[in-house]
Amino acid sequence: MVLNKKNFDAVIVVEGKDDTIRLKQFFPGIETVETNGSAVSDAVLKQIKKLSQTRQIIVFTDPDFNGERIRRIVTNAVPNAKQAFITRKEGEPHKKGSLGVEHASKEALERALKDLHEVDPQKSDLTETEYRKLGLAGGSGSRKLREQVGIKLSVGYGNSKQFYNRLHTFGVSLDELKQAVEEIENGNNIPIGSPVRTRAIINRYFVKAKKNLGQNFLVDQAAILGIVESADIQPGDQVIEIGPGIGSLTEQLLLAGAKVFAYEVDDSLPEILHNELPKKIGDAPLDERFKLILKDVLKANFEEDLAGFFDMSKPIKVVANLPYYITTPIIFALAESDLHFASLTLMMQKEVAERLEAKPGNKEYGPLTISVQTEMNVKLALEVKSSSFMPRPKVDSAVVVLTPLAEKPAINDRKHFIWVVKMCFSQRRKTLNNNLKTLIPDNDQRAALIKELGVDPRVRPEDLTIEQFIKIASNIPAK
Repeated sequence: MVLNKKNFDAVIVVEGKDDTIRLKQFFPGIETVETNGSAVSDAVLKQIKKLSQTRQIIVFTDPDFNGERIRRIVTNAVPNAKQAFITRKEGEPHKKGSLGVEHASKEALERALKDLHEVDPQKSDLTETEYRKLGLAGGSGSRKLREQVGIKLSVGYGNSKQFYNRLHTFGVSLDELKQAVEEIENGNNIPIGSPVRTRAIINRYFVKAKKNLGQNFLVDQAAILGIVESADIQPGDQVIEIGPGIGSLTEQLLLAGAKVFAYEVDDSLPEILHNELPKKIGDAPLDERFKLILKDVLKANFEEDLAGFFDMSKPIKVVANLPYYITTPIIFALAESDLHFASLTLMMQKEVAERLEAKPGNKEYGPLTISVQTEMNVKLALEVKSSSFMPRPKVDSAVVVLTPLAEKPAINDRKHFIWVVKMCFSQRRKTLNNNLKTLIPDNDQRAALIKELGVDPRVRPEDLTIEQFIKIASNIPAK
């Protein structure tokens, strides 16, 4: 479409000569009025009012503070003026300079002049509460959403307060705004784990991260995709997820082709997951690919819970963003489970991750290390900064991938072995000889065992190898 005086009879109000030159470069013959400054003289306003009696006025100012000031002045003088907007990005200069219409491309200018909006302040029923619930205020992600909504509704851009007032000025109803946000979220495929979508969900459902459940919502899409990649998710994989939250990781597991069975203890989240996860994954409806059970995973009976949803003859993976407060018990439970997992890809507090991969002689080395390393290979896949979460925790996290050992150490009674290891570490700062007194009260027997181990009696438990702990356990009768 070529805009010219034959098919475009409106008069465009711009800020200066450079704007006029840019518009006429692409649309020869159109007519402009230049305000020449943010004050807007009485003479210019008088000229615009006179033209408005016979011509349509379009206000097309820069996407900055002065541009908005001029827009308000002109619109107050000519209430039926139509409004044209470019985004801040479209108005950015190629080199140095301020934002302006003079920098916009032909496509941006043409879109702005086709997608016009009118002032209709009586129409809006929008409240600040609803505005925040939609994720348009509070947080860095809200800025991008405001810009996208501004483009979609042809109402321009502003900071949180300005944009709220602008929606009222142009009479945007709550239903219109909800529809625009929904279309942006769905049409642009904004992932649940993006800051803007997460904040919108939090506001929409009045979600509060519960400290007693260790909830922190992951809002780093690179980290989420990193977890999926670390787990090597392939189409058809069967995945147990622990604590899906609002679905940030769940969504990406499903999109990668996995079938997901999730354990959750927060009964406020099933509704959110049902509403926010994709309704169809490929050709399959969501309920064929995703199942949620409200149960503490520590009380899980995997064989019973998964029956009918997973093919128990095929491999099962575990992928989870573990709550900090219960990370260690969950890892112990998974490592000791009768269900043999193909892999465990777990995000946890960085300090716990370091304990999992620790070596003898390291202060992080302990019962958790030994329990896991006698069953699994341990790989630290990636580190995740605390800034990747909402709300932000005090510590960083890490993703660890655990895979079954090809050859496991010969341990006759695993529960007895783990009990012995825990007893040896019951007082970390004490020597091995002191810690063994509870297990082997007889001094001679204890001395003989320590000699057989080939270590100094003053050595601490953290200096022993897994093989040495196995030997200790084999010399202590099971209870």
